[in-house]
Amino acid sequence: MSRWTIESSTRTVFVAQVLAFLLPLTVYVYTLSREVFFVDSGELAAAAATLGIAHPPGYPLFCLIGYLFSLLPAGAPIFRVGLISAAAGALATGLMFRVAWMLVGEHSAPGWPRRSAALGILSGTLLFAFAQTPWSQAVIVEVYALHGALIMALFFACAMAIRAGAESQVGGLRRQQSWGLLAGLLFGLSLTNHLTAALMLPAIAVLMVIVFLHRRRGGLSPWGAWGRIILAVPIPLLLYLYLPLRSRMDPPINWDYPETWHRVLTHVTARQYQGQLGSAGVKLEELHRFIVDQLPAEATLMLPILAALGIVVLLRERPWVLWLTVPVLLAQLLYNMAYPIHDIQVYYLPVVLILGLWAAAALGWIGCQTGHLRLPAAVILCVILALPPLLPILGNHQNNNCRDYRLTKSFCGDVIRYAESGAVIYSGTWGRFSGPMVYLQELEALRPDIVVMDMGRLASPMLGRDLQKRFPELAAACRVELEGMAEVATQAERGEAYDVAQGRRLYQNLLRKLVRGSMRLRPTYALGSAFQHGMFGGLLQHPEGLLVRLTTDPAYRPFAVPGFELPEILADYPPDSDARSLLGEYLSMLDGRIRYLQHHGRTAQADSVRAYLGQMRR
Repeated sequence: MSRWTIESSTRTVFVAQVLAFLLPLTVYVYTLSREVFFVDSGELAAAAATLGIAHPPGYPLFCLIGYLFSLLPAGAPIFRVGLISAAAGALATGLMFRVAWMLVGEHSAPGWPRRSAALGILSGTLLFAFAQTPWSQAVIVEVYALHGALIMALFFACAMAIRAGAESQVGGLRRQQSWGLLAGLLFGLSLTNHLTAALMLPAIAVLMVIVFLHRRRGGLSPWGAWGRIILAVPIPLLLYLYLPLRSRMDPPINWDYPETWHRVLTHVTARQYQGQLGSAGVKLEELHRFIVDQLPAEATLMLPILAALGIVVLLRERPWVLWLTVPVLLAQLLYNMAYPIHDIQVYYLPVVLILGLWAAAALGWIGCQTGHLRLPAAVILCVILALPPLLPILGNHQNNNCRDYRLTKSFCGDVIRYAESGAVIYSGTWGRFSGPMVYLQELEALRPDIVVMDMGRLASPMLGRDLQKRFPELAAACRVELEGMAEVATQAERGEAYDVAQGRRLYQNLLRKLVRGSMRLRPTYALGSAFQHGMFGGLLQHPEGLLVRLTTDPAYRPFAVPGFELPEILADYPPDSDARSLLGEYLSMLDGRIRYLQHHGRTAQADSVRAYLGQMRR
């Protein structure tokens, strides 16, 4: 084999690894949302850009990295913070290439076998990169793309540690200790981004078993290597000190003020969400939904088929990889079956990542075998190897291209368009309004005079302190009720015994006092289905735009046919579930306005709104 052939194939591998990072990064940045998205996107972006405290468990790693990205001179703050997701998603694919190359590529013969192996692995990593869930999380402000990158980095560190220990030399065992130390640090670091990183614990356990076997074969004690891994894990957890330290500085975004030991522990462990885990048992129908509906839609059936072939290849070539990955995959599947939340789809990202690694190993092995064929057949098979990523790119591009996404911001703008100055809005929709408004009010100065009261947070023991900052007059008017409810809520958080019936009465009294108090002080509205809540019982409700005006005055309130922005956007937008849900808000509130007008004998105006409603439905 000539030196030129060896160097040429080495350059090919290097170019393929660079492309495994740059191609997804380019696509992710191009399709990255320039505006606020649904659910937690706005709140996370605002917390990161202001060095604030996000919702439990606080995400200190994301907020600190996000603050650095927010300083970049490029676009709106939401775009700058979103670059974390794009970069993390691309990093995951780059690391996946490196691990897959280590498994099936590095021992291939120089020349065409090595080149085609690199092409196959590149194709497999891009198949993962452009699957539905990885791509969707790389183009919005969320923590899941970073979660995937940290998981892939941990797999990489474990693989490097195992390979170094297999050399059975003193130098190899020393490198194994270093890589094991890095694996421990990455495991701890991943826990500061998303608590489900704890499901990577089986991989750490397998690494420690393999380290024990390697060192016993070398006649050495495993305790030193084990100690490095174990002691490395808690070091990154010190990042959680960010929460109490920063909270005491009173940042603009400060979820539940985690300053005392109890508040920090409650926040970091996300105690308010723990009750959902296992509340409905382990649901096999969720596993069925994933296998039958979500998995084939991720990157077509090619992903599970190639992943199955990858298992066969790895059983022959590197079985220890399955020891690392299979327990993690099973743990994630079991967790997802026991956690009944509406956005469970994104929790399968680690599963798709593992399947992508197996698929990349399969395509790399196929490429290596292809390289031994005669030239015409080898070229044809190399072209075939390059095709797998094209299918998910074509299939998922429309849903994941958020470059021109404006739905959420336009909806929020339509909601507040006709709200009076200094208004109070009780919102029962965190993902569509309350969360995005955190960002829009704080970083884009969109109607900062409005106080948004998210009804999901009214039971927080820190509601009084939050109101003291945002609405001090209401906090003063409800001081007794706020203090009483805070005491009961704190007892519930600590697991202490308390009078449940009394707690419910206190909560109901607090809600009524909040509504009546805000109505006395400022114009008060309810959004969406929130107006059906019992706390608004006995009040008159006047539909105005997308809001319901809460009042005790039965007099007719005039209101012109609103000029909403969002329906114009929906005309050119894919009719997905988000778009349909927003359109439902408009149709529901316009129907309410028509009934209100008819009740007051305003037939002509009701007909005008009805005509507008008909245009929207068309």
